[in-house]
Amino acid sequence: MSYILHKQPKIFPIDPGKIQEPEITTLGNGVPVIYFNAGQEDIVQIDFSFDAGETMAEKSLVAGMANVMLVEGTQSLNAKELNDILDYYGIIISPYCTNDKAGITFLCLNKYAKETVELAKDILFNPLYRQEEFDSQINKQRTEFMMSQEVVGFLAKRNLSASIFGKKHPYGRLSQIEDFDNLSTEDIKAFHKKHYTTDTMSIFVSGKIHDITKQLINDHFGGIKRTDKKEIIDFPPFPSERERLHIMKANALQDAIRIGKRSINIRERDYIGLMVINTILGGYFGSRLMKNIREEKGFTYGIGSAIASTQQTGVMIIASEVNHENTTEAIDEIFKEIDRLSKEPVGAEELETVRNYMLGNIVRKLDGPFALAVNYKTLWEYGLDNSFNYKLIEKIKNITPDEIMSLAQTYYNIDDFTIVTAGEK
Repeated sequence: MSYILHKQPKIFPIDPGKIQEPEITTLGNGVPVIYFNAGQEDIVQIDFSFDAGETMAEKSLVAGMANVMLVEGTQSLNAKELNDILDYYGIIISPYCTNDKAGITFLCLNKYAKETVELAKDILFNPLYRQEEFDSQINKQRTEFMMSQEVVGFLAKRNLSASIFGKKHPYGRLSQIEDFDNLSTEDIKAFHKKHYTTDTMSIFVSGKIHDITKQLINDHFGGIKRTDKKEIIDFPPFPSERERLHIMKANALQDAIRIGKRSINIRERDYIGLMVINTILGGYFGSRLMKNIREEKGFTYGIGSAIASTQQTGVMIIASEVNHENTTEAIDEIFKEIDRLSKEPVGAEELETVRNYMLGNIVRKLDGPFALAVNYKTLWEYGLDNSFNYKLIEKIKNITPDEIMSLAQTYYNIDDFTIVTAGEK
């Protein structure tokens, strides 16, 4: 028997290439609309975003409840009638509420764009907020909250946020069971009236966009008056002390570990370099934390790190679950890996693997009109544009081991991290 030996195929560097730019226009009242016209399927996605996130609410739960209740009926349609219309036209709606933003995404066939835009205006600006639906939704969320209290990962995550940002800051505010009883329809009506306005609204449209859809959006939303009043909120200062906190959870099978600190957000120059460092540390399956804590020590099925932005700050987080007897050693190993970033240069092979992973991830994140819109929306909300993506690509390709060490020395000081665990004593 003879064997044919084939040469190994050539490996070509990943190049995301030219990134599609959006068409940016304004409605008659000045509301910005960002269009990504691409794709073969005759569908369109319309995302309406407002400055109506948790930071805008004085009470816990208000922003989230005001958002989710938008789809529970309008002044002209009760909940059943609204759901029947959505089902009939095949319109998919996705409400969302984050720390800083809230809104709804609508996905529909282009032939039903008129019905979708009309319905969107009714849902966003004329919610019913009826007591019956409110009671049902608050009971559901109360039950989910009580169930979450049994999950060590949830307990550690929320207490880490409180420790990093402070319990008085909206980013760190801890909801309590009594908050569900203290919330009323009047609270969410007042919040909606104040924050779901065209003053802070942005619209992101993606897919195969027809001219009639652009006209429909302007006709239905361009005539809503703006006051151009920007609310200034006086947030409390962030805590300055590092904390070590354990939340007792009897009979827990594992301990949850959450380690984190405040950092910079996406607007800052060094943020892109930190994205590379985070990937090395725990941002993909081949990361250092995975190799150490999962593969070598066998302490966990999974561990990861992340960096994230908010309008006021940024945050670094490391998360895992381990058996109680391994918690202390796992934390020690995590800090060894953090410390190693600032003391040992990254090897050429490891850095090349990270470069290829990150460049491939960029290609995936920019694949198709919906992905393009999601990516650009994040940039837009921080006053950025596609130039950030090109800077990111350039930094990934050219960052050096010395630069990585320097950034780690500046931003990954182990004495700055807060440690929160949840589980058995």
